[in-house]
Amino acid sequence: MSDIVLFSTNDAARPGIGGPIDRASLTLAIYGEDLVPEEISQRIGLDATRSFRKGEKSGRAAERGGWCYAIDTVSPHGPEQLLQQFFQALGGAGVVALTGLSRKYEVQLSFVLRMEGYNRGFEISPASAQRIASIGASVGFSIYAEE
Repeated sequence: MSDIVLFSTNDAARPGIGGPIDRASLTLAIYGEDLVPEEISQRIGLDATRSFRKGEKSGRAAERGGWCYAIDTVSPHGPEQLLQQFFQALGGAGVVALTGLSRKYEVQLSFVLRMEGYNRGFEISPASAQRIASIGASVGFSIYAEE
């Protein structure tokens, strides 16, 4: 019976195995029927990187209003550092305002993670997880392996 080898144990033969995520982005997105983007910016103290009102067209008419704030990073920094950067930019008053907004609007934190190898990873600290929970946001991950 012959041995079947699915993966080489020789790291030199398999570059790109393990390590941090190569590129990552984080987007805070807020959606709502009656959302007014300028009011969101004023309340949380950040300018949107993209926003729209219900009915505005960008290809097709938006079914609801949206406000987005996006930041990105490259290795060796990853999702944890993006969260720290985001909460620092938001500040304490922004956290309080966002917590209130999450009672009226859909609030999401979305990560896009891009890897040029495989078996890449990251961790979210307990402090960051608590801060996410405190603003009432759902969290999503889109993961892409590129060669």
